[in-house]
Amino acid sequence: MAGLLDILPGTSTQPAAVRRPTFAVHFGPPSGGGGGLLEAAGSALGLTTGGDDPWVAALVAIRIESYSAPGVDIAVLDLANEARAPSVALGDPGSIELGYGDGDNVLVFTGQVDAIRTSLAGATRITLVNSSAALARRRIDQSYQQQSAGAIVNDLIGQCGVDAADVEDGSDYPFYVVDAARTVYQHIARLAQRSGYIAAITAEDKLQFAPAAADNAAQTFTYAQDLLAVHLAEGAPLAGVTFTGEGAAGSQGSDAWSWLIKDAAAVQKSAGDASGARPLVDAALRSGAALETAAAAYLAEQGGSAGRLIVPGAPDVTVGAAVEITGAPQDALNGLHLVTRLRHRYDKARGFVTELALRRAGESASGLGGLAALAGGLL
Repeated sequence: MAGLLDILPGTSTQPAAVRRPTFAVHFGPPSGGGGGLLEAAGSALGLTTGGDDPWVAALVAIRIESYSAPGVDIAVLDLANEARAPSVALGDPGSIELGYGDGDNVLVFTGQVDAIRTSLAGATRITLVNSSAALARRRIDQSYQQQSAGAIVNDLIGQCGVDAADVEDGSDYPFYVVDAARTVYQHIARLAQRSGYIAAITAEDKLQFAPAAADNAAQTFTYAQDLLAVHLAEGAPLAGVTFTGEGAAGSQGSDAWSWLIKDAAAVQKSAGDASGARPLVDAALRSGAALETAAAAYLAEQGGSAGRLIVPGAPDVTVGAAVEITGAPQDALNGLHLVTRLRHRYDKARGFVTELALRRAGESASGLGGLAALAGGLL
């Protein structure tokens, strides 16, 4: 009887074998008593506790997709043909939380309504975007002198009305041009790539521009416990790369960024095996330090390994975080991996599942090249 009692609620000190996913959806300014947000936060998957909340009654599914720059994050809410279905309008601010009944919900998305789709059958699809959309829609013509990458990023997002989370300095630029041929978010992505950083929008709708958190796992997933599927592909790494910049700032001081030079070696740096290295030219790089950083970051993201992980819903995991896989029978699957993209799926038929695109920790997390395509149809 002990085995039977152990699986009954409240009869065992062990963690529950089945966790009930929960959600919270809120639109508009917070009300004094919490209102629908609190009701929805208490809802369990497939149940309608506190039936006064229209989100509990009408919500069918939630899908959230998060990317590193320049990808645009989205959240999709599917509502049933339900008389009590909540009403929202284009531009309404909203937030989504996901979690489990045995703990607190976790904020996973903050944004505003970008599209509303309805059909004769009565179903409604609400699409939200966050500040990544504003950065992806804006184009600016502007130049900067003697600024760090972080200072440039702060100015760009300030012009777009986007808040900063953690924006670190990155490489220094004696002169840098932002032109309307690329969107602001594409420029931010390129600045991040050159500095070996990752740029992404946080769950609080703020821009993060910093090195990926590669040393500590946000969550550990164990074989035969909470791994639903995992795939990892490894390719031959690039042996070396040589970056060539412009100007004489690297040898004559930062004020000499506009000088023409006879010998390109003064603005040339390599990473890896210099013999037979891939040659690349980037006119924005005008100092030795910036060239070294860009070369190392580019080499790290070429080749190496990339993969795809499917796990029970993991709301604590974010783009740029590290996750750890343990206990897999194939050693190549175990270890720390960086999250470059993610998708949360929550619905009343299939539960709460998270899909992660991975890159081995220690390699670039920008997700802008290399083996990103091998992540296998994640997004």
